[in-house]
Amino acid sequence: MAGKKSQSLTYPRKAVEYTQRLLATIVNLIKVIQIIEVFIKSIGWPKKTRDMWKYIKEAMFSKAR
Repeated sequence: MAGKKSQSLTYPRKAVEYTQRLLATIVNLIKVIQIIEVFIKSIGWPKKTRDMWKYIKEAMFSKAR
């Protein structure tokens, strides 16, 4: 019985840890995107750069999901 009890407690803990890591990854991803956007805006946004950045940003978010 003790084994079953510890297993049932372990699973929710692992799920919470996974969710916390996932949220931290998303927050870090958003920070990196903001830094890159500030840099690109500071040097100007040529149309090709805007288009390419939009593609890259969408790919990063879809990969994070």
